[in-house]
Amino acid sequence: MKRACVVLTKSVILATAALLLLASASAGARQAASVAGTWKLNEAESNNPNGPAPAAPAARRGGGSGGGATGGGRGGGGNFDATGGAAKAPNQAVSELSPEEKTRINMMLSLSNKAAAVLEIIVDAGTIAIKQDGGGFPKQSADGKKNTLKNPQVGEIDIKVKLDNKGMTREISTQEDLKIVENYVLSADGKQLTVTIKESHPVMKIEDMKIKRVYYRQ
Repeated sequence: MKRACVVLTKSVILATAALLLLASASAGARQAASVAGTWKLNEAESNNPNGPAPAAPAARRGGGSGGGATGGGRGGGGNFDATGGAAKAPNQAVSELSPEEKTRINMMLSLSNKAAAVLEIIVDAGTIAIKQDGGGFPKQSADGKKNTLKNPQVGEIDIKVKLDNKGMTREISTQEDLKIVENYVLSADGKQLTVTIKESHPVMKIEDMKIKRVYYRQ
């Protein structure tokens, strides 16, 4: 009788553990499904969605307003300094960075600061792909582990993506130690996705534009 009780107790423990694992997996699947989807940017509700504006071209001597070549539009293009001019601050040790490193940093910042009009998040079997206007990085693991990619324009980058109970976080680190942290937070009804971005570098001071992008599920 005693042995039967022990066997029964073990069976109950194993059954309970199996149910807990199943519940956890189910919650993870619901979470992934809630983040996944196609999202459209609402610029009116966003704050500095494209980061710092491109610097205005210097006025030419001898007059003349150079008619309509200021560009505008979605940020990130051209050769503007995405650090908001901080790279020229005398107190910053930017001299430690080579011209090539500065170029890669500004290229990565320009990519980060360009808000996608349409954001597509695809979650499948523990992997995730984030497409911005149809482009983006290849599929990566969504468990917070490091994924290393190489790009001829921005060099080697490490990407970590982690799903959580609020949405997800993507952390990007470049070979020049530029760090970009993106937080994707879902609304309670799952219809709105708010993306905030924080960029930092140990040598180059980067202006915090308090970028906030508000997307709605399509």
